[in-house]
Amino acid sequence: LLKKMTGHACHNDTCRDPCAFETTDEEDEPDPTEEEEVQRASWFKALGEAAAPTSVDDVFVVIDTETASLKGPVVQVGLVAARISSGGEPFARYTCLWKYREVAGHKWDKRAEGIHGISKDTLEDRGVSVRHGVEALREILDGVRNSEVTLVAHNYSFDARMLNTTAIINKLPPLLKSERSFCTMQASRRAFGKRLRNEDLYEKLIGEKHTLGITHDALVDAEITAASYAAGITSRDFACGGEAP
Repeated sequence: LLKKMTGHACHNDTCRDPCAFETTDEEDEPDPTEEEEVQRASWFKALGEAAAPTSVDDVFVVIDTETASLKGPVVQVGLVAARISSGGEPFARYTCLWKYREVAGHKWDKRAEGIHGISKDTLEDRGVSVRHGVEALREILDGVRNSEVTLVAHNYSFDARMLNTTAIINKLPPLLKSERSFCTMQASRRAFGKRLRNEDLYEKLIGEKHTLGITHDALVDAEITAASYAAGITSRDFACGGEAP
């Protein structure tokens, strides 16, 4: 049902893992390690079993990004797969750091680094090449698209724009096209009268502050969004307000 995808869980800067890829001295193209291959197989198995035709409306995937600036490029992606019926508890996770290469008009912004805490040195040491990261994510998104589950994000238009910009400036095709999508930020505006931050929306819908980890880590933010989506989607106002622009 799904094409191959890569899965790896990571929650903070001390354990940021570049999808378990290793770079060689000969070229800047990382080679998958045995651990990464196991993670990939695990992601496929979990999502493939969960995204059967009878459960398409229950299963969803959340994506989140961290960027070098408000113009991009993407430096970290995080995805989780979850079920509405399980309260958004992830059953599959994926995160990856992408190396930073300066491109005209897309310079590194220290303010962005201050928010997500990812440095250029960290990306150089632990990130995969942008080309590898983009194409690995393309496989994941192709699988999501083919399975017809909903792709969710908090500020979907920003994440989509950043991912597509990153691909294009690296001479690669755009990543996001015509997915079945939902934006929890847009939904918060209809349900609560204003666009809420990810963690504030969680608190509104769940009734308590999240304890999932430090925000502005793409994987942590994706987990927060998953819980909010699962809690809010049963509300008519929330469900009708999440069309991704």
